[in-house]
Amino acid sequence: MDNAHSTIKPKTEDLVVYYWEYDEPQAQQEMGTAIAQQKQALMRYKGHQKRVIGEYMEHHDRKHRELKEFRKAIQHAKQTGATLVIPQLQNLTRFESFTKPLLDANIEFYCLDQPRVNNMTLAAVVENIRFLREKHSRLISEGLARTMAQLGNPNALQEITKVNKPKTESAVLFALILSPIIAYYRMQGYSQRRMAQTLNDEGFSAPEGGHWVLSQLQKVLDRVDMNDVALSLCASLDEFEQKGYNNGQIAKALTAMRAKSPGRKPWDDYLVDKVRERLRTIREIANFNEFVVLVFPHLQKYQESGLSDEEIATRLNQDGIEIPERVIWELEHENEDEVTQLARKEWEAHDVEVARRIAERRKADIVHYVHPHTLQRSEVLFKEFTGVDIAEKAKELNQKAQESEEKL
Repeated sequence: MDNAHSTIKPKTEDLVVYYWEYDEPQAQQEMGTAIAQQKQALMRYKGHQKRVIGEYMEHHDRKHRELKEFRKAIQHAKQTGATLVIPQLQNLTRFESFTKPLLDANIEFYCLDQPRVNNMTLAAVVENIRFLREKHSRLISEGLARTMAQLGNPNALQEITKVNKPKTESAVLFALILSPIIAYYRMQGYSQRRMAQTLNDEGFSAPEGGHWVLSQLQKVLDRVDMNDVALSLCASLDEFEQKGYNNGQIAKALTAMRAKSPGRKPWDDYLVDKVRERLRTIREIANFNEFVVLVFPHLQKYQESGLSDEEIATRLNQDGIEIPERVIWELEHENEDEVTQLARKEWEAHDVEVARRIAERRKADIVHYVHPHTLQRSEVLFKEFTGVDIAEKAKELNQKAQESEEKL
């Protein structure tokens, strides 16, 4: 018999039991976390000597975002002085949503599958996991640097960033377009499973084509949530930035004002940084999309008229049109030796070429990621929620484009 089983015993005869399993049947089958198996393990453990005074069952995804039933189980055990029993710990110690409330509660708990993990050792286990995660990340970065150096490309990380940014923008843009549809489903009280099924039934394409599955929807819901939080806090974040607040100070301020956070997580430096980055991405998307709608059609006409990129750049400078931030970012990351800061503000011939390339990529991404029916449905719901007719707005933008063309 394992020594841990014989030496580490709960100090009370009363037990509060926490069962959990994955929300996806395939994951349940792969990971073996069926609640029935956990109940069998509990019966073998407790026999007839201990009394179960509370049972809590949880269904969640692989990221273990919110463990509401787990928090209830902790509270029950703390109030009654019972021992919290976790029949199947598995890899839950990797997630702060599990370890933090357990450490904060400072209660007796017992894990049937990993009895050495208890209230005396959990802090050390968490610290070791953190150390291993940082070491793993460092080794990957070092290994990638060595490999790319051998292949003759020491700028691999920069190249990966350049490839990933358009993908990130497309994913964020897709979530922005889908947001009113998700809001409508939530108003109807749909579960996540019903949302996925309804999206399929109504002909919506999944982010990269094909049918929706629950895991795809959950990723989009996370992006929708992050977008909503970033947009709702836009003015506050701008104000904090003007005051020179760092991320820690912003986190405290947002906590004090009870600002909604992504996934309802506690505000901290990391979360503030993620929200600020998302807001920057949304602004870049909006900035460049406005350029695409109002200015890019003229670039195409200039090109069809035989004007060179240098002549087009001159026209844009004469009209006072600024270089979009997205184009500046691309220009700054073109240098193979290092990322440079673009100081100039006036258009050059190469800037026109880069803007054209990004605009064509944006159009291709939208066609790839967003089914036309999704756009149509989003327009209907957007008008229903806001009273703004996107079709009329498009006409207004086209009118502005024509006026701009006359000036040009």
